[in-house]
Amino acid sequence: MLIELIVSVGIVSILAVSALVSLSSIKDKKSLSSEADEIKTQIERARVLALNPSADFTGYNYFGVNIVSATAPANDTYQLVARKNSATDTTDEKSISTFSLTPTSNFNSDKSIFFGVKEQGRVVNRSSDVGFELNKAGLKKTISISYPFGVVEVK
Repeated sequence: MLIELIVSVGIVSILAVSALVSLSSIKDKKSLSSEADEIKTQIERARVLALNPSADFTGYNYFGVNIVSATAPANDTYQLVARKNSATDTTDEKSISTFSLTPTSNFNSDKSIFFGVKEQGRVVNRSSDVGFELNKAGLKKTISISYPFGVVEVK
């Protein structure tokens, strides 16, 4: 009887640990998806600003998102910005909003994507499709932006 009880407790313990590991994985997947969707939203917001800039951005001709990979212990960030002269000239850059990833998430590299007002919201700083890779706990999401129209997808 004692052996049966010990075996039963052992089986229940194994099942409980399996459930916790599974829940942790689900939480990481949800968190990564949420972050990727937020980045997608900000890229789409930059494109909308390029298509129809508000009075707050008079004189700004380029809107985009900068991806900045940081070294530990700092978190990677991304920033929605407006630029006056060109997609690469940061002289008159205006930060619209800045976001930090969770400490366990990171980008594969520093990149940016910009859309031009005169170009009617088309991608101006790339000559082909571009993708940002977001990583977390061994999981990966890719945010793809098509050239030249800037359609954003999360895969």
